[in-house]
Amino acid sequence: MAELPRYQPTGYLPADVPRLDFANIKESVAMTQGISAALDRLSNFAFKEAEERARREGMQYGAENMPSVEQVMTAMKEGKSPSELFAQPGTAFGDAARKIQAGQLRNELEVLGRQELSRLSASLDTGALGLNEVQTTIKSLTAGYARAISAVDAEEGLKFRSSMATAGNAVYVKATENFAKIVVQEKIALADNAIASSATIIADTLKAENDPKILADRIQLERIRVFNIAMETGNPEFVKSTREEFNKRVLNAVVDYTLSPTFADTPSQAIKLIESGNFGKLSELMKTVDRNKLKKAYIERSG
Repeated sequence: MAELPRYQPTGYLPADVPRLDFANIKESVAMTQGISAALDRLSNFAFKEAEERARREGMQYGAENMPSVEQVMTAMKEGKSPSELFAQPGTAFGDAARKIQAGQLRNELEVLGRQELSRLSASLDTGALGLNEVQTTIKSLTAGYARAISAVDAEEGLKFRSSMATAGNAVYVKATENFAKIVVQEKIALADNAIASSATIIADTLKAENDPKILADRIQLERIRVFNIAMETGNPEFVKSTREEFNKRVLNAVVDYTLSPTFADTPSQAIKLIESGNFGKLSELMKTVDRNKLKKAYIERSG
């Protein structure tokens, strides 16, 4: 059988196949890409311009079509959301319009809120409102208006709360100061009544009690009672004046007693007893009374 011829390597490599470079195609592609990028930029510019125009128109619309405060508060009273009265969000036009409307609503409610706080502040001067009532009024006023604003724009609602918190705090501070003054005035009145009644109590004690120790102790208890009431005012000057007034009443009561026949038959005898320190049942009490002041007051009173 005849043998078929076989491939024999020659040892030579074939030459490189030349590459085809279509310059015109590359240029066309580059041009297409450039045009596409330019169209994209133009499209973006046109979109931004349209968005900006819509935003400006929305701001104008919001300024010219503002729901009234009465409409907003009526909607809330009826259990409706005031949000429905305002431009709807979701578009450049709607967002811009709603933001302007919410800002205007906040401004109007701030004016109303501050007017109410001003009236509340004025009422504090009459003492017609208690501290708790003032605090409750401020909180309900702020919360009610803030809820209406937040239903439209949460950010504007926060701004309103911040502003009203500052104004409301000023009113509350005034209320606390007024309340403190009223409390002090009441305690001063109570202390004055205690001082007024102490004169009778001291005089009656000097007449009724014969035991020097018991007599002095009872006067001291009355002294402590009056001083404690005065101390509650927190007014150092008033405490000082109360102490001086009580001591004066004790001195007057002692003078009244020394002028009576129970102490001495004659003024000269009374002076001798005072100078010698012989006060009988008043001996313990006189440890708290200035003897020289007593002698001077006795002479002035006895003529």
